[in-house]
Amino acid sequence: MYPYSVIPGGVESAQELKNAVLRDSVVAGHYGDFDLEKARMIRLQSDRAMYVSYRLGDRVFWTAKTLKLPKGEAVITDGVNEARARCGNRLSPIPVEPVSPEQPPPQVFETPEAPILVAVNTPPAGPPLTPPGTPASPPETPPGGIIPPIFWPPTGGGPNTPPPPPPPVDVPEPGAAALLAVGLAALLGVGCLGWIRKKRRA
Repeated sequence: MYPYSVIPGGVESAQELKNAVLRDSVVAGHYGDFDLEKARMIRLQSDRAMYVSYRLGDRVFWTAKTLKLPKGEAVITDGVNEARARCGNRLSPIPVEPVSPEQPPPQVFETPEAPILVAVNTPPAGPPLTPPGTPASPPETPPGGIIPPIFWPPTGGGPNTPPPPPPPVDVPEPGAAALLAVGLAALLGVGCLGWIRKKRRA
C-alpha cells in the first residue's frame, strides 16, 4: 500500500481496474478518458521521468515535477494513457493540472506505508484457572517415577508407624513371710516323701 494512491492497493489486471472504476466515483472521474476495454498490463523497458497523479481525500492532483519510474515497473495502459499498477496513479509525459500547493515530497510516493497491526484480546499464556470450590489436583510424579520421601514430624507419626509398646507393670517383690511359708512347705514335702519310702520298705 502506497500513500496518496488513487486506487488503494493498486490493480493487477484490467478487470481489477474496471472493478475500481465501478465502486469508487473518484477513480471513475479520474479514468474518464481511459479506454477500459483496451486496458492491459505491461512493464517499462527503461527508466522514465513522468508527471504522476495522486489523491488527497476525494480530489486528484498532479505533481509539479516529474518522478523517476524504474525499469521493470508494472504499468497498465490502453495504448495511449498509462497508470502505475501498484497505486493506480496515472502518468503523463507533460505537465497536467491541477497542482496542489500541499504536494508531498517526491520520496513519499516511493515509500510503502507500514502495515496496520490489529490487536486481538487473547487470554495470557499460563496454566488454566481453577474454578472456586474445585479440589486441587494431586502433584504430578516427577520424571523417572521416583516419589520423594515423606518425613513425618516426631510427635505425629506416620500411617505405617507401629504403636508404642505398653508401659512396664511393676511386680511387687515377695515378702519375707511368703518366703518362709514356701520353705516350710518344701521341707514338709520332703519329710512326707521320706516317711512314705520307709513305710514301703517295712
